[in-house]
Amino acid sequence: MKTKKWKDGLLCLDKEGKIITMPTEAERKKPPKKKAKPPPPEPTCEECGCSPCECCPDCERPPGCCTCNDCPDCGCDPCTCNECENCGEDPCVCGPSEKTASILWGLDQELNLTREAADFYVLVALTVDYPNDARPKYALVEKVGYLADQFARYIDMAIGGELRHAPSELDECDFEGYKIPKTAYRGAAWAKWKDIREEKGIQALKGAWNIFSAPGWGDSYGGESWARVANALIQYESGEWSPQMFVDQVFSIRHNGGPVFDKIWNLGYLEFILNDAQHARILNILHRASDRVKNLHYALLKEDITGVQEG
Repeated sequence: MKTKKWKDGLLCLDKEGKIITMPTEAERKKPPKKKAKPPPPEPTCEECGCSPCECCPDCERPPGCCTCNDCPDCGCDPCTCNECENCGEDPCVCGPSEKTASILWGLDQELNLTREAADFYVLVALTVDYPNDARPKYALVEKVGYLADQFARYIDMAIGGELRHAPSELDECDFEGYKIPKTAYRGAAWAKWKDIREEKGIQALKGAWNIFSAPGWGDSYGGESWARVANALIQYESGEWSPQMFVDQVFSIRHNGGPVFDKIWNLGYLEFILNDAQHARILNILHRASDRVKNLHYALLKEDITGVQEG
């Protein structure tokens, strides 16, 4: 075999006269390559011993690999299409949504707190300024009836939602026949509390007041501020507060995070209305009132100036 030096290695001629390259010294020192392991044998079925398994008569795949029952939508067996996005369970265990629960409580989803507060305080002022005129009195009675009903429902529902944050040491407490509903979902707590209230009545409210008054609450939930909220509803339901007094007190009542009406209704300019009402700045409030109340205010003022009552 003829050879000659060629850079890194040797050029050689084989028996047929073809040029081949001999490995370099560095290449010769490299460890030999390991042979690739053969692929593992296909798993066999323990029941029939076949490979591939023919246990499933439809797709001939082993147990656990069968695709016959896979959901056509999500590809899973069992199907996960109906799993709740919040709790991941099917059926859902987190209860109704907050909107559904609030509808269950009979709340007006479109209630405008800014307008309702403006109407209320303007009408209160008109009954004082025109004590002998029945129109502002009738309008105020109608407004108070609507607001007292909505506020009582709302506060009641909110109390049930707040109770789910009770400290851990109160988990097993039972106040006057009321068991604390421990759930992470506000809608579920609202719905559960409605059932309890319908069964226990005002005693459940008194139990809630006891729970909020108990030690162990932090600054973010429950505690004294919610004890005041519960007490307001107890005073109204027991007849200690008139509907008008209840509405007036609830408008300005606050919990740990601000005004109590922050669960489903838009607060809007409520804080400004309350501040103006406190300082009797009725004209500042008037422009946010409903057209009906504005028109009544205008009519009374015109009659007061001209001395002629509109028909």
